[in-house]
Amino acid sequence: MLGRGQNSPTPRGQYSRVVDTIDTNILLRATLGDHPEMSPLAQKLIEESVDPLDVPDVVLIEYVHVLEHHYQFNRHQVADLLGDIAAHPNLSLRHDVVEAAVGHYLKHPKLSFVDCFIAEETRARGVEPLWTFDRKLVNQLIPWEETTMSWLDEVRANWDEW
Repeated sequence: MLGRGQNSPTPRGQYSRVVDTIDTNILLRATLGDHPEMSPLAQKLIEESVDPLDVPDVVLIEYVHVLEHHYQFNRHQVADLLGDIAAHPNLSLRHDVVEAAVGHYLKHPKLSFVDCFIAEETRARGVEPLWTFDRKLVNQLIPWEETTMSWLDEVRANWDEW
């Protein structure tokens, strides 16, 4: 049943609690309070949850996209809402990745939130370097690095030929 945590078998046959997960619409309604029926229900779900509700990475990325493109929120408004979400005790998310991505998102206005999030996800997982053909990402993101990546010079030198 959707929307309810339940016990499910793990690969080894043991049972573990599946944490409830919320989607983008719940997050939008709860934080914006813009729907007379759905917003109070979404807020109640979050406020009264016994266990922390999981907010998947893709939900945060879609959330930012909707705020920017549908509601025309600026970066600071988006960052404030993401800060509220991250600070909420009943919401579980990747705080380190989100906090760092928001910082880069505010500092580098040419980069999208998803670009910043991808970069921080790469760092958090320890799977650097991040290979990309995204020129903005290469030009703005790589200078954050404390180490020089030898491939960067080659990418920049040969970009127009690729």
